[in-house]
Amino acid sequence: MAQHSRKSLPRGISLALALLLSVFASLTGAPLASAETIVSIGGPLTQITISPDLNCDVQHLGDSSGEWFGNTACATLVSAGGVLFGPAYIPAGGSATGVTGYTPYTPVSQTGPTGAGTTADPYTVVTIVDLGSSGLRLTQTDTYVEGGESYRTDVKVTTSGAAGEPVKVYRGGDCYLQDSDTGLGRVDLGIAPVCVAEPGSTDANRIEGFYPLTVGSHYIEDNYDTVWAAIGSQTNLPDTCACADLIDNGIAINWDVTVPTGAAGITLSSLTIFSPVGAAPASFSKTADAASTAAGGTNGYTVTVTNPGASSTTLTSITDTLSPGFSYLVGSTTGATTTDPAVNGQALTWTGSFVVPAATANTPGTLTLHFGVTVSTTPGTYTNSVTGAGTGVTVIPAIDTAPITVTPVVSNQPPTASAGGPYAGVEGSAIPLTGSASDPDADSLTYAWTYSSGAGVDAGATCSFANSAALSTTITCTDDGTYTASLSVNDGNNPAVVKTASVVVSNAAPTVVITSPADMSVVMVGQTVTLTSTYADAGANDTHTYSVDFGDGSAPVTGTATGGTISVTHTYAAIGTYDVTVTVTDDDNGVGTASITLVAADQATKVTGGGFMISNGRTSFGFVAKSDPAGGFKGQLAVRAPGKDRFHGYTVSTLVVSGNTAAWSGTGRWNGHDGYTYTVSVVDNGKGGGKKKTPDAVTITIRDSSGAVVLNATGPLKGGNITVH
Repeated sequence: MAQHSRKSLPRGISLALALLLSVFASLTGAPLASAETIVSIGGPLTQITISPDLNCDVQHLGDSSGEWFGNTACATLVSAGGVLFGPAYIPAGGSATGVTGYTPYTPVSQTGPTGAGTTADPYTVVTIVDLGSSGLRLTQTDTYVEGGESYRTDVKVTTSGAAGEPVKVYRGGDCYLQDSDTGLGRVDLGIAPVCVAEPGSTDANRIEGFYPLTVGSHYIEDNYDTVWAAIGSQTNLPDTCACADLIDNGIAINWDVTVPTGAAGITLSSLTIFSPVGAAPASFSKTADAASTAAGGTNGYTVTVTNPGASSTTLTSITDTLSPGFSYLVGSTTGATTTDPAVNGQALTWTGSFVVPAATANTPGTLTLHFGVTVSTTPGTYTNSVTGAGTGVTVIPAIDTAPITVTPVVSNQPPTASAGGPYAGVEGSAIPLTGSASDPDADSLTYAWTYSSGAGVDAGATCSFANSAALSTTITCTDDGTYTASLSVNDGNNPAVVKTASVVVSNAAPTVVITSPADMSVVMVGQTVTLTSTYADAGANDTHTYSVDFGDGSAPVTGTATGGTISVTHTYAAIGTYDVTVTVTDDDNGVGTASITLVAADQATKVTGGGFMISNGRTSFGFVAKSDPAGGFKGQLAVRAPGKDRFHGYTVSTLVVSGNTAAWSGTGRWNGHDGYTYTVSVVDNGKGGGKKKTPDAVTITIRDSSGAVVLNATGPLKGGNITVH
């Protein structure tokens, strides 16, 4: 229900400015000699009149009365320093204009209308007012494009004061939609209050509203008097809507800002929109794919068109204005169309029929368009603007949005690397190498190990890697010496980074094995003995010499060893047990040895033998015992007992032979010490040692000078042979 007396004022669509001014003056009771009117022959907004003190009057095609109560119950108001400034008169607006201290504007000037009513050159009225003696000035620019269901208002506030001035700027109106004083409400996009026609009326979807273009606004839709009172309170509007209440309603928006000093001031923009079918403005928004891009790189934008209205909206063009230095990526458009835009400088224009669907329930309809760009080569932060057009469509563009920070191109940096070390190991053995590497640009890295020989390394020495392309690997060298291992790390963009580490390789002594004859073998005096030995050396580049000492006082047999085998001969001149030692020396003075014991016998010998038995461990032996033609007995005994104990019997005191058995005794040295005695008894079964039939058997007992037994070894032969002559 209406809360105040209103009358429907007849209004024609005359193009005569004089008639309009006369009507305006009769309504306000104020002289309006300089009021300016935008006149549109085709409409749908046939007249837009701005008073010198910022009332607004809008006439719509098909309506008898203006779109605001009393034609002029629409205004721009400002709260500054606790004082509310506005028009001298607002029909039924006493809850705003009647507050204590309310001060009418001081009109300064008004120009227009100018322009051709096109998008490029809209109809324009500029009105300037002062806010009393506050030092604040308001410049309002109202523009209209022929055929549109909205017009734009830009309010610029400046101050002559030395410091910023806090103000609240309001745009408010008492709706008189479709010649009716009552209606419903709604809020579009969460920021735009809208009056909706009374249900059951001729055009029940018809709307009028305020759409803020500058961010940070507040709103209200409520009873007209509640709206004016909210403005009169000089506080921010409560962001509320009595949307479902059928009331004598009004709407308002406001911004709470600080006006900077200087001529630039601050500008607050909005649309006043109308639609007989409830169509809301198509609102553009835009986002960048990425917040930052290296100079000259690629990025992309998503344009979203939002329609909160009850009917679909059709755009015939979408125009995006790229920042300087940006360019379109051909073939990158997706979404609403896949056709490349027409490019005119920095303007990209897609043409066609782009239908933005109507809202469903509380969810606006949307249409999206995506495209790619190459960004500027100059670092900085760049914004972008996008708008559109369509017959009878009100468009809210996105201005200076979707920022992209263009960063300087950082040149690719080389990797860092370490070869680790220093390292040490033995020739012929794998020596671990542990490298490390990283790349500040996260490039994929490749690796290569190489080596070089240091001073003093023998000619012919080589090294090899288990995997020269691995960051960690092993190196094996054929000779001792100091080498340099080099790790090369390559990121594919810079020269390879090479790091080195020293590898000290020590010599490995050769190993020697006597392969023939066997240890404790019996050889005949006067016959040639062939000794064969093998040797090996981890240092494959080493050279070798050998020395063979047959243990009988003769000069050692020496020579150069090659091929891993040594073969020499010798003839013993006297019976006895002899320790034979083979020594192999490499060119780095590494020494390897092997020894065996041989028993030299002749035809007069009564008992000979050699081999081993298992008695508390392995006991090896070799002996010869015989009668001496000059009287008495002679012979030798060699024993290697478990625990590395050794015995050398060098006299024979007694010898008794009976059939295949023999027993004898004598004296000798235990581990190099004299004063020991021994006894030996043997059984010659003619089978030697082994598993077939009955093996030969032996018992050896050794005592110290006190008679205490230091060795008692007895048992069958496991290897070797005993002969009783």
